[in-house]
Amino acid sequence: MSLMVSKILKKLSLCRIQLLEDLKDLYDTHDHLATWLSAKERMTAALGPISSDPRMVQSQVEQALQSTRRKSSTWAFHVCETRCKTFPTRSIRRPLKKIRNSICDDCKLASANWKARDSSWPTPKLLANSCARDGREFDATVAKTLGWLSEELGSLSDRLLISADRDILQQQVEAHEPIYKDVLAKEHQIIMLLDKGASQQQKSTEKHLSSRSLDNLRNQWDRLKREAVERQTRLATSMEHCRKYYKALESFVPWLSQAENRLDALRPDSFARRDLDKHLQELAAFRNDLWKKSGEFEHLRSLGETFVASCDIDKDIVVQELSAAKARWDKLNNELLGRISSLEELGRRIADASDRLGAVTSSVQRCEYHLNSHDTLPTHTDAATLSRLSTLRDEVLALRKPLDSLRSTCADLDDEIARVGRGKTSGLSDEVKALSERLDDLTNRLDDRCDRAQVAAKAVQQYNVCDFNSSEL
Repeated sequence: MSLMVSKILKKLSLCRIQLLEDLKDLYDTHDHLATWLSAKERMTAALGPISSDPRMVQSQVEQALQSTRRKSSTWAFHVCETRCKTFPTRSIRRPLKKIRNSICDDCKLASANWKARDSSWPTPKLLANSCARDGREFDATVAKTLGWLSEELGSLSDRLLISADRDILQQQVEAHEPIYKDVLAKEHQIIMLLDKGASQQQKSTEKHLSSRSLDNLRNQWDRLKREAVERQTRLATSMEHCRKYYKALESFVPWLSQAENRLDALRPDSFARRDLDKHLQELAAFRNDLWKKSGEFEHLRSLGETFVASCDIDKDIVVQELSAAKARWDKLNNELLGRISSLEELGRRIADASDRLGAVTSSVQRCEYHLNSHDTLPTHTDAATLSRLSTLRDEVLALRKPLDSLRSTCADLDDEIARVGRGKTSGLSDEVKALSERLDDLTNRLDDRCDRAQVAAKAVQQYNVCDFNSSEL
């Protein structure tokens, strides 16, 4: 008994498992069928003509309907079979009937939609009218485009005179830029219009008229594009030259002003030999800086000349700017070289005057030494002493002439130094003045010594004469 119950329970379990599997298969098939129906409904709503041949359309319709029936009947049969296995009752019949009705409605809708497409297919008369309408629209577009081309060519009829005034040049660039961009924007439209015209020309009965219009359109477009591109190229080139030139000018001119101020401030503090040599070294370093800038100035001049060559009017503005810069540059170089040359020459003259002053000073010192040596002698009454004093006085008097010449030379040097050094002097005139005072003092002392020696010698001579006469008596 227990064995029989066990077999029955086992059989019931197997039946339950099979039932669950059939249920799963049923619902999966139902979902697939519902999804397929939804896709077919969307496809039917979006269908359009596939072929211009009605026979091809009919063939496609039949193939689509056969495919629809085959797939729908297969899925429907599978659903029904699964239902019979799973639900022998009528509980599932209503949903299945609804699915079957949807399939039939879908097929009918597709068939009706294809028939409607066939009935609305254009006839030869409609095609001819459509071609005529397209031709009129094309002619109107060509006429409108020719009018636009004529208007643009009229605005570019005057010769473009590019200005070297950068403000006017900027205005010219800004005025032409929209025209150039508009022409480039129209290029694709013109090309498409010419291609369409060439295509329609093969179908048109008035080919000579169409060809003449297209040739006119092509020629005017080529002229407009060539003129617009040429003007844009010239303006862009001139603007680029203008930008480079003024960038270099605005960099060079401030440096030139600083260099002029620097040269004006380079004045020697003293005209002593050591200080003058130091100042000449500073001027030589400044000259090296100018030589380094000579390449920049030549580049500036080249940029200016290139900019002028790319323009047609208002060239005097740039020419005057270049002339002014060149004049200042040449003046700076010439003034620097002239100052170096004059200071070197002035240094040589100061050195020569110093050497001459040293020679006269040495002579004065020697005469002073001899006079001082004479003053140490116990007597000044002998003829030899008087002769030495006379010779020494002649030497001192001979120093007066070179000292006077040196005084004149130093005065000229001081005048020149005052111009270069703004009130400075060499100091040589003061030394000459001091030496002249020493020479005057030496001369006075010698005159005194000579007078005293002559008086003493005369007294001795008179004494000797008297003594000789007394001895004879």
